[in-house]
Amino acid sequence: MKKPNKFKNSTMAYAFLLATSPAWGQTKTGGAPPKDSGEDSSPPASPPVSTEKRIGGKTSPPPKPPVATKEDGVSITKVRVKRAKAKKVEECEVPKVRLRQPRPQHVTSFAFDPNKKRVVKLQFVMSKVPVADEKRVLVLLQSRCLSRKPQIETKRSENDLALDFRDVKQLGTFDIPSQKSSASSARAMIFDVPLDTEILAEQLKAGNETFYFQAGLLKKSDFDNQHYDEVILSPLEAVHFTPKACPNKKQFSRKIRVGNASCKQLPGKSK
Repeated sequence: MKKPNKFKNSTMAYAFLLATSPAWGQTKTGGAPPKDSGEDSSPPASPPVSTEKRIGGKTSPPPKPPVATKEDGVSITKVRVKRAKAKKVEECEVPKVRLRQPRPQHVTSFAFDPNKKRVVKLQFVMSKVPVADEKRVLVLLQSRCLSRKPQIETKRSENDLALDFRDVKQLGTFDIPSQKSSASSARAMIFDVPLDTEILAEQLKAGNETFYFQAGLLKKSDFDNQHYDEVILSPLEAVHFTPKACPNKKQFSRKIRVGNASCKQLPGKSK
């Protein structure tokens, strides 16, 4: 019997961010990749040149194509509040705290007034996605909980899925059209994620203050067919929230190390 794909069942269905309280709405995207106008403004191609070289009367084979590097991956470079809403949520300084694995690449901290109902937008700024001659999809994933051991196998990704798939949710998707190899890479992409601070306050009262994110890049055909073993994952990112005022180092360290209360209540047992 074929083993069910838990990654498919728990992340690729349409869902809101938080399992019990949808503090986050459906994601909107901005900064789309440049459209292909269909016109080629590049100069005419030069006649083909032989890549063979003769050394000592012998012909050497053509050079091998370059091997893909880390730059072929994706990354969340910054999390910020949309400028028009910046006064409603305060960005806090993040003190240096030693965290256990899986350790976020960056931690962003925000403070807000839990007594006022507001809807703000967090912007997840992505690194530029390398050029490809096939259609792809960029997915933004979130969870309140982490898993020390990868729960799915990803063949092509240098980063493992650090999110616990018992709690993971899909925030949104970004369709990336195919581009010619001669074209420049896509512009930086931004996920706009609406956040209801009134419902977020309920999460904080329940003991959930830190939220974790990863982006995934995969072929559109794989996404449509729900094949995720070749997804390329970004490094882990974390966003921490505090009611009323920014925390001091001692408060921040204690809160972020404790972890979220919901993680202790998840059903089943991680692999």
